Amino acid sequence: MNTYDSYQEELEYRQQQDSIPNFNVELSVREVHALMHYMDSTFEYKGIEDFVEGMSEGDDECWDIEATKSVYNKLLDRSRYCYEEGLLSRV
Repeated sequence: MNTYDSYQEELEYRQQQDSIPNFNVELSVREVHALMHYMDSTFEYKGIEDFVEGMSEGDDECWDIEATKSVYNKLLDRSRYCYEEGLLSRV
C-alpha cells in the first residue's frame, strides 16, 4: 500500500467518524487547562496555526489537522470564557 492509499483510507475513516453524533463531554476547568498545556507543549508553544503551517498529507494523516485545530480552539474558547467572566482571577 502506498502513502496515497493510506491517506485515502484515513479520510474515509474520518468520514465514518463524522457520521456518528457528537458526544457531550464534560470537563472541569482544570482538565481544560491540562489538555491545553499538553497541546501547547506538543506544539512547542508556537500556537496551533504556526504548528500546522506547511504540514503535508502525511502529517495530516497522523495529526488530523482539522480536528486538532477544532478541539484546541474549543478548549481555548472555554478557558477565555472563564477569565472573561471573572471565574478565574488571581487575588
